[in-house]
Amino acid sequence: MLRAAKERHFAGESVAARNLLVGLSERLEAGEDPGEELAVEAMTYLGEVHHKLDERSEARAAFRWILERDPETPISPFHHSFDVVNLFDLVRAEVLREQDVVPPPDPGRPKLGPPPLWTFAPLGIPQLAQRRPGAFLLFGGLQAGFGVASLVVYRDLTRLNVERPRDTSPAEYEAFRNEVRQRRLRAQWPLTFAFYGTWALSMVDASGQWRRRQIEAQVGVGLVGPGTPGVRFTGTF
Repeated sequence: MLRAAKERHFAGESVAARNLLVGLSERLEAGEDPGEELAVEAMTYLGEVHHKLDERSEARAAFRWILERDPETPISPFHHSFDVVNLFDLVRAEVLREQDVVPPPDPGRPKLGPPPLWTFAPLGIPQLAQRRPGAFLLFGGLQAGFGVASLVVYRDLTRLNVERPRDTSPAEYEAFRNEVRQRRLRAQWPLTFAFYGTWALSMVDASGQWRRRQIEAQVGVGLVGPGTPGVRFTGTF
């Protein structure tokens, strides 16, 4: 029947083609399944015939039948006119806009707020507050080690500047400055960056752990569905 409808359409018998294709669409609506490819082809030609007969709302409805099932369904510009392809793409854009709707929040799962301020504390304090001794020793030990080492190097550089002889030649002074610069670049700055980097990792770890515990503590209660007796409990224990 699809082949016969296409023959009528190509022969210019648009009304006869439309009647055949409408019959096919009614069979699809009744649940008949000829396969996705044939169904899409039949509805695409139905939309094209409606468009040719200036039945715009019917053409859009045929294309919408296709695109609501799969908005990425292609249409061949080699088998259909430019006007038909353009209308098909306009309907696709409408369907995509309609489907791009943010779902309402689940009342059983309230949105989490920002983590508490103590998760931003240094030296492993957040992990200690969460009763995670292993993580406390790891983050606290690393931050303390990097921080102390950075301060030691900074103190040595300050002492070096204070004790520098004042009657040095320009060449000796430049060599001294290069030595201080190299110590700062190779020791003080890496240790300082390591201290703050470890602190940042500690904050990420603590806030992530806090969020996981908040999610695990949530329990949502609601109806199973409209008109369905029963209660649904959601959560992780």
